[in-house]
Amino acid sequence: MLQSTMYSLVPSPLYERRYDRFAIGHAATLMSVRPALGGVSIHACKMIDISRGGASFSVSTTIGLSSHYYLHIIGTNFRIGCAEVHRRDNRIGVQFIKAIDETFLHQIVRHEFFTGQSGNAKPRPSAYRPAPARQTVALPGRS
Repeated sequence: MLQSTMYSLVPSPLYERRYDRFAIGHAATLMSVRPALGGVSIHACKMIDISRGGASFSVSTTIGLSSHYYLHIIGTNFRIGCAEVHRRDNRIGVQFIKAIDETFLHQIVRHEFFTGQSGNAKPRPSAYRPAPARQTVALPGRS
């Protein structure tokens, strides 16, 4: 402790995280089994961030949502088992039952980067752009 600084004694969530978190804005669905195997309920959600060990997302309502469910990120073929860690208003934080593969995580983040579907993205302008008016230039010696 003699060679430590005062900053090494201050706890920080940034240094206590096990995995790096990435901000994304993907659409996803939550699938949970109702009590006594009474059916399946599906809720739409929007991803806020993700890491190898967990994620956070927002839902329109938390009514009828259990504390364990499957997360399916739209555009992927995987369902990820989740256990809820915290719930504040319509924002939910989960821990994955099994940490996801790093290549799968980077596939999700790359898709977000290339498509620009984050929640902060501005609407894209229309793809239709009228062609500029052509100007005719008279060449000398020709009529």
